[in-house]
Amino acid sequence: MAHKNDFDDDFEFKPLTDGLGFHKKVIDLKESVEIQPQKSPIKKTNSAQLAQTQNLWTPTLKTKEFTDAKKNKAVVVGGGSANVESANLEPVSTGWPAAIFDSTMVLGLMLIFSAIIFAITKIDLSQLMEMLQNEGSAQLGALALLTSVYEIYTVTSRTFFGKTVGESVFEYQLGNSQAQDRAIYPLQVAWRSLVIALTGFIVLPLLSTIINQDLAGLLSGVSLYSEKRK
Repeated sequence: MAHKNDFDDDFEFKPLTDGLGFHKKVIDLKESVEIQPQKSPIKKTNSAQLAQTQNLWTPTLKTKEFTDAKKNKAVVVGGGSANVESANLEPVSTGWPAAIFDSTMVLGLMLIFSAIIFAITKIDLSQLMEMLQNEGSAQLGALALLTSVYEIYTVTSRTFFGKTVGESVFEYQLGNSQAQDRAIYPLQVAWRSLVIALTGFIVLPLLSTIINQDLAGLLSGVSLYSEKRK
């Protein structure tokens, strides 16, 4: 019995503390976690998608409108062989301002070629003038040089640029867009220039002005046009 009493005296009941893990506090979720309502991005997403869709379709619509406008711009005007595709062009008999301007360009190019010939042959200008006055071969050679320079100038400028320098300044054009797109257009330009040169450069344009009809255009198949003044 003494042994039992000794055990009872040594044994002590200790209160349960928080550190042992038996007492756990109940956490109130409402107090510890604050739930924030999330804004719905549906309207914003739909607006962004709508804006992106409009941006995708707008260039297509503009391109289509531009193409339609460009197609509607071409107008066919009856006039025999001189059919005009654009309403901004009208057939003319002769373009004197452009012809005079181009004549100065051709003379300038001829002087450059002549200087090259002088440097190669070592002929003085006085000797050349004497040969041109007395020798028919020299006159024929000078005429051939002038015709060649004129052909090179007109064919090159009209084939690659659609106009000569004088025609660009005074708003003339040889052939409409349909004629210029043909494969034989350079040949027609060369034949027209050769016909004008063989008739003395001024005879055929002068006759065309008198009868008010492009004779060189009738012979070559490509006519001269002028842009309408706005």
